[in-house]
Amino acid sequence: MAINILHKFHPAMIGHYTPIKTIGDGNCLFRSGNCLFRSISKCLNGSEEQHILLRLLSALELIENESYYKSDQFLADDRILKAEYSNLLHDVIGLYTWSVVELIFVVSAVIKKCIKSYYPPQPFSDYTSEVLSRRVVGRGCKDMSPDITIMWSQMSRSEIIRLEPNHFVPLIPANKILVNDVSPLSDDIKVTKVETCSIPANATFVVIDGDDSDYDHSETVER
Repeated sequence: MAINILHKFHPAMIGHYTPIKTIGDGNCLFRSGNCLFRSISKCLNGSEEQHILLRLLSALELIENESYYKSDQFLADDRILKAEYSNLLHDVIGLYTWSVVELIFVVSAVIKKCIKSYYPPQPFSDYTSEVLSRRVVGRGCKDMSPDITIMWSQMSRSEIIRLEPNHFVPLIPANKILVNDVSPLSDDIKVTKVETCSIPANATFVVIDGDDSDYDHSETVER
């Protein structure tokens, strides 16, 4: 669907970027939120598997820097109605929840990379695109750090008149894609360079009691 959205609203992007498929379960920001988190994970290492780790680290980022995320210093843009801190923390802790724009700033702070947020221009109004198409520089992130790009998309097979986003996908520069009879939205698409998300050696973790059925894998990694 992302490729159809680009064809309809901004075909010039297709020659420069290729949208990559992510699972639409609310985690796609963290795998490309889950959908936000899925997308970011795929941009970092070509796989969605770190989306839960990214969500956990984002929750810790919010908890450890509560005063910053409650202050006017965070997302100083009057065009965006910021979510309450408690709501933002609730969204990042819960799996399968949709991700708001503020979480892109939080994830940028976690991975220490700038994130390009791309919202395709709309035929009736470019205002939303102007606000959400931006270079996101998270707390402590150097403005000159390499970018990764995510696109606001939609999970739908119906005719799209106006974008009603409920999904994120990674946008990979066309020159980083190895085309070996692989479709643009295939899970098997290959990226020429993979950058892993390193976890600081002094990172602190908290144990949260809960039912292990809340998680989609139970692998334990020792550092």
